[in-house]
Amino acid sequence: MFLKSRFVQTLAALVCVFTVNGMALAAESESAVMKSPATDGAYVLRLQGMTNNVKIKLLDGSRKTIDDGVVIRQSYVKDGKVVIPASGLYTTSRCSNWWSFNDHTFTIAGKLYHFITDEYQQDVVKNVTMKPGDVVFGNKEKTRGWELEAIDAAPFGIEGGHMAYFWLVKTTGNYYGNPFIVVGGANVKPSASDGSLFKSGSGLKEGTTSCMEQPDTRPYLVGNAISTNSRSVIYMDSLGPNEAKIKEFVTVSTTKALISPNAPVMGLYGKGDTFKIGKATVEVTDISADTATVKITSEKGSVSKTLKADKESLKLFPNSRPVCKAMYVQSADGKELVNINPRSEGGAFTNGKVALMAHSDVITVTNGGTWEADSRFITRPEICAECSFIHEIVLENKEPIVLDAKNSKYVGPEGYFSIVIDKMNGDTVEAWHVENAKARTDNLAGRAKGKHIDLVLGAACRSTGHFFNRVYPQLYKEALGVK
Repeated sequence: MFLKSRFVQTLAALVCVFTVNGMALAAESESAVMKSPATDGAYVLRLQGMTNNVKIKLLDGSRKTIDDGVVIRQSYVKDGKVVIPASGLYTTSRCSNWWSFNDHTFTIAGKLYHFITDEYQQDVVKNVTMKPGDVVFGNKEKTRGWELEAIDAAPFGIEGGHMAYFWLVKTTGNYYGNPFIVVGGANVKPSASDGSLFKSGSGLKEGTTSCMEQPDTRPYLVGNAISTNSRSVIYMDSLGPNEAKIKEFVTVSTTKALISPNAPVMGLYGKGDTFKIGKATVEVTDISADTATVKITSEKGSVSKTLKADKESLKLFPNSRPVCKAMYVQSADGKELVNINPRSEGGAFTNGKVALMAHSDVITVTNGGTWEADSRFITRPEICAECSFIHEIVLENKEPIVLDAKNSKYVGPEGYFSIVIDKMNGDTVEAWHVENAKARTDNLAGRAKGKHIDLVLGAACRSTGHFFNRVYPQLYKEALGVK
């Protein structure tokens, strides 16, 4: 088997990361958004012909590596048909965090794109009650959610002292980094979140104090009704052994990302200088010590804007999107974009000229928008819930995919790969594989025993790598032939 023959020799190179728990198979009408692939699915480390170990260098000098990942999740077999629900098939290439105007390249369906900039929104949910296993959606697209994984009812060995573990779940089914932990209960004072701990400290004398000198254990218990990780915060109202009442959930999600299939044109331009980009003409009509007025003229008309990159605002670049917004202008049809280049050697403004980056064939990617190169797929730009930087654009199938013995092949986004059912026996898939122009996997039906075709392909991709970590122990046993 493809997986078994390559697993042992590459085990040491695989990275341990946080993962999500397996979820039940989807009902026919459900979307697979935020759900994860089955643990008994096919796990393929890599496939030749996909984007594997592609090295890139950014404008700020940092170096990154691009690796693709493909996932099939929540698939099932019924009435002789294999069904992948909406959003059950996705592909992504996650490559660290993308900073605006840094020419961070990445791939979608194997094709190279250049990230320009993005915008995000603050998602707030108030006054909800949750039990372990519940998920509360953070945005209207239902692609970001808070999951209450568990409540430890008695971690301190006293009645009325509890600890709850929350996770932020992405559209891919992955968790964000670390859990959000809150501590509370009838016998735990919220000293870490009501200001008392900050104001007066622990209340204990300096040095070593015997527990026998305290009337009970409470001075040692630090309750915290707030859990924060930079941009994302939980404000808890109360915590019991079986449920948590949440005053407020706060996090972020991407509203749009601007990308281009073409490398940017970069240069220094003075007042009155003009140049071509795409189907537009760009002119610098005015310039000062830290501003430049730029006019873009295209078939749709002219757009003029004074761009700004002063010393004070650049202290917040690139994290502040208002600062980024002030640095670029788009043509009337949005297909051309010009921005101040803050990473230019010598500075954004030098010798009476401004450093500009110009982009053509600009694509606006939105959460749930149609991918213009293949309308069968929708786009999911994903942002980090901690630092608020975008780090991947996921393509998901818009409609359910149905395969059977006769209709046995599904061509993936832009023909990048295909899923092929080789042999079916009633409601059992006896053989299936994934192929592209250069290679194909072996039969992938074995681990699931034919009851579904869930797949994780690409262990080096940070998104799909999360799922590999979850099944490492079982894969290791299988590779050694241990039951």
